[in-house]
Amino acid sequence: MDNRRIVITGIGVVSAAGIGRQAYWDHLAAARSGIGPPTSLDLSGFPCPLVAEVKEFDPRRLVAQRKAVKVMCREIQFAVGATQLALEDAGLLGHLEPERTGVNFGAGLMVSDIDELGGAFGRSLDDKGRFELKRFGREGLASLFPLWLLKYLPNMHACHISIFYDCQGPNNTITAGDCSATQAIGEAMHVIARGDADVFLAGGADGKLTPLNLLRYELLGWLTHRREGTPAPFDRRRDGFVVGEGAVCFVLEELGHARRRQARILGELIGYGCAWEPGEVRRHAQGGGEPAMRAALEDAGADAEEVGVAFAHGLGLGSADLAEARALERVFGPQDQQPLVTAIKPLTGHVSAAAGGLELAAGCLAVTKGVVPPTLHCAEPDPECHVNLVRDGAGERQVRLALVNSFSFGGQSSALLLREPPQ
Repeated sequence: MDNRRIVITGIGVVSAAGIGRQAYWDHLAAARSGIGPPTSLDLSGFPCPLVAEVKEFDPRRLVAQRKAVKVMCREIQFAVGATQLALEDAGLLGHLEPERTGVNFGAGLMVSDIDELGGAFGRSLDDKGRFELKRFGREGLASLFPLWLLKYLPNMHACHISIFYDCQGPNNTITAGDCSATQAIGEAMHVIARGDADVFLAGGADGKLTPLNLLRYELLGWLTHRREGTPAPFDRRRDGFVVGEGAVCFVLEELGHARRRQARILGELIGYGCAWEPGEVRRHAQGGGEPAMRAALEDAGADAEEVGVAFAHGLGLGSADLAEARALERVFGPQDQQPLVTAIKPLTGHVSAAAGGLELAAGCLAVTKGVVPPTLHCAEPDPECHVNLVRDGAGERQVRLALVNSFSFGGQSSALLLREPPQ
């Protein structure tokens, strides 16, 4: 890292475990899960009837440019809402310096609503019920909302945010699966560090609560089939994850910039690492994020023993959890020498492109308040997963450094290292 230091001065969260930083932290501290039966779709006959659904989200409250809502899918609304909350939290709403403010956002695959695309598909069938691509281009597309495609482009998170808040600095979109938010934040750190911006709005958003997305995960064998006590990261009985939705945004600032305006600081980002680990497309990085964790420590100039808590990716999938447990052991040593390890997906669901950002927000709770949320549902720890897991409820713990580990299907991995706020 260069000499310019990067701090977090605002956090905006839209999640099943609370909307807004304080509500989210309260859920984490109380270990209140946002997982349950959905209200927006019927999963009564589905093998996995649970989701982590964002409830009571009102885009009219959090998207100031209300006319633009009609060209935003739900994930984009989440991203803009989280950004509004982050700017309010940082006290920077209406006070940004446009040319010195950038936007980096992680995004996932955004799929059209069946009801929206179904009519166009129906108009594209021939007399025998077969889909014709030429007819779709001629008749199907004509029946769609003219700006339909803009609702589902992954770069629209960053586009809308930069337009709404007049951010004229560097702008980028990261689509790296479960690593998207972590990488978006890490890349933003380095842009500030090299002096190309003073403020960044960085995070991620995702929403997979549609029948097609859930069916895709089910066919891949990644969803839990248990009706309660799930997901269960690092538990012997783990059988998959629960899909979640939401977004998170961080206001990142150069330390001097934050101090000049007497901003409240929620943590300091000191290290970032990313890597690609060989593996199959349908499987997670088999190194469990080890190279990225080591790169983040090296980037920060920190030793492994300085880390007080590691926020694990902790999917609740058999092979992924085992790979991560072994990676943590290689990086930090035997279980009795490791930092505290926790996984928060039993609270938030798996929000893919936003997952690492939600875990970083939990890391800010740890370094600012000394509260480490527990890993729910790990009643029977897997004897092959040698991790120093927090299982007995959140408590006051002195945490100076927190590490966030993320890795994706296909081999991408990334990690962030967070330090307590500077005095």
